[in-house]
Parts: sequence; structure tokens; C-alpha cells
Amino acid sequence: MPRPLDRRASGLLLPATVLAVLLLGLLGHVWLWHATVRGIEEGMARWAAERQAAGWIVSYGRPERGGWPFSASVRFPSLLIASA
Repeated sequence: MPRPLDRRASGLLLPATVLAVLLLGLLGHVWLWHATVRGIEEGMARWAAERQAAGWIVSYGRPERGGWPFSASVRFPSLLIASA
């Protein structure tokens, strides 16, 4: 028969559980933010490759991620789009 938890151990169980849930939520939020900005960057790279295949000139600098924690944004500095 299992022993019941003493008062100190049972008093720490709820705060530890709440902390674990909050940490998992934060990790999930960070993962979702990274996945979103990675999707934006990959979408832009795909779009640029399609335009270049169609004869356009498309170039931009290194993407700059931003917006965390409330939004996901990507800035493409020195964006150049021109017809060839």
C-alpha cells in the first residue's frame, strides 16, 4: 500500500505542476513563433525563386525576424524587384 504524501510534499506539488504547465506553454509559444517566421522566410524564398524563373530580378538582404512575443514578423531589407 503506497504511503500518503506528507504535508510539505503535497504543498509543493501544485506549484510545481503550475510551473511545469507555464514552462510548457512558453516553450510551445516560442516553437510556434519560430515555425511561423521560418514559414514566412521560406515562402518569400519560394516566391523569389518563382519570380526569378519567370525572368524577374528579385533580391533582398538577410531577413530580420521580429515581433516576439505578440506577433511574428520578418523584414526583408534592401528588397529589389525589377523586370529583366
